[in-house]
Amino acid sequence: MTEDLKLIVGLGNPGREYEATRHNIGFRVVDRLAADEGAAGQKKSCSSRWAEIRRGGRFFVVAKPLTFMNRSGEAVSALVKKFHIRPAGGLLVILDDADLPFGRFRIRQKGSSGGHKGLESIICELGTADFNRFRIGVGRPGGREEGLRDYVLDPFSEEEQAVLPELLKTAAAAGLQWIDEGAQAVMNKFNQIKLYPQPGG
Repeated sequence: MTEDLKLIVGLGNPGREYEATRHNIGFRVVDRLAADEGAAGQKKSCSSRWAEIRRGGRFFVVAKPLTFMNRSGEAVSALVKKFHIRPAGGLLVILDDADLPFGRFRIRQKGSSGGHKGLESIICELGTADFNRFRIGVGRPGGREEGLRDYVLDPFSEEEQAVLPELLKTAAAAGLQWIDEGAQAVMNKFNQIKLYPQPGG
């Protein structure tokens, strides 16, 4: 393994009943990225499914924790140790964000959990919030807090599903640009993208 090996982790819940839910958008982006890069097969260790991908003359790892969302940190911590990842520059976590409208992205280099249990678990297990995170907007029901847990565990609406292929393609491209150019370049390009029309523009 090289010193600058990078790790992209998509968050979600294992199991077929969760595959199409809003909460599993991180899993789906990782799957799309791996497919786009021709990753052959997945390995299972560190409470995760992961694949090592060659891009140009470099390798990087994509992974999906199998611990369920609220314990994502256990898997991420194990992966960081296994691959000798420096979280500040070498870890990108992809997750759903109910505070962002559907079809919007927000890439940051560090910050709080924002109430996201998966991200909170990672910060706790790593002992730092200094790592890259890629939030993908899934919105919330009527902008309300109530019913949010059921909402993120539901599938996308028919209108949203029509946009999902483009969203996944764009998010996977953002992940690859992070590998190639780093967080700032991704922030400059993808934080401005709107893939789904919002009320009032």
